[in-house]
Amino acid sequence: MLTINNYNTREQTFRGCALFHKNSAKQIIDESYKKIDKDSPEFIRECYRFFRSTFNRPTEINVESERLMDIVNSQEGSIFIMNHTSKSIFDVFAAKFFNALLYREYLYKDIADKCPRSKVLANSKILAHKADGGEKYRWMGVLPLKVGLGDKNAKTENSKLMDKVAQEISENKTNLFVFPEGALLSLSFLPLKYKFQPGISAIVKRVLELKESVNVIPLGFAHNFKESSIYIGKPVKFSKEDGEYYASSGNINSLFADDKLVKFFSYHKSKKITENGNPIGKDKIVPYISGILSANLNCCKKEAEAALEHTNSKVFEI
Repeated sequence: MLTINNYNTREQTFRGCALFHKNSAKQIIDESYKKIDKDSPEFIRECYRFFRSTFNRPTEINVESERLMDIVNSQEGSIFIMNHTSKSIFDVFAAKFFNALLYREYLYKDIADKCPRSKVLANSKILAHKADGGEKYRWMGVLPLKVGLGDKNAKTENSKLMDKVAQEISENKTNLFVFPEGALLSLSFLPLKYKFQPGISAIVKRVLELKESVNVIPLGFAHNFKESSIYIGKPVKFSKEDGEYYASSGNINSLFADDKLVKFFSYHKSKKITENGNPIGKDKIVPYISGILSANLNCCKKEAEAALEHTNSKVFEI
């Protein structure tokens, strides 16, 4: 649907490398974590330790853009959307890498007792294959979705779960992480906009029933044979006023922005979501939100891919 195109120099990126714990691959079930209060800084510290131990690839990430710190300093519950690549296992590791950075900054800022907790939507069948049945992942915030075509009970349970998550985001208790392509990631020949599932946009709509605005932050992922790249995009802020929906221009200054999105926003910072000049109402807003988000995520995906073509001597560890 909507996307963008402008001509600015791509930001330089730092290269990060997560420390790798050799024992992390062992199937040892330690349940001592269950004693930790999830509202305490120790919960953030325990998750940070786990996330930083699971990724050992050099990683480009545009931390100098200050977008990570903007997220940390706001302490608002946000939604993060991430693209899948042909190396989906590295996508999962990249999400953990980003969460390690996020949690590290919460700890350094001494706000780990009140910062939003990260939650990730995942197929319940994937968790079942973990050594402990996925129990620790659920404890850390992985939300298992039941998958089954025509399963009314699963659909009802998933809907209740999404209502709860929307409430937590509106109360700044949760940062939600989602791969919007879901099971459609295998259809690699399709452009992202055709694989972008409406569920995430429905969550945005639900949050706006509870809160005036919500930020959706695209994280672009890319990988090659030796390293990975994460590009933190500008937030897309959705808001609702007098029953009408608005969106911010997001990443329209990117080299990889789509012309349609640039034309739609005409370089305004925020604009009412319309079709042929008519405001889009509650019953039809979901696909328009999806169009804006898929365009922004596709742009950040291309930024991440471009970053792999550059080198940088600056290295940091988490």
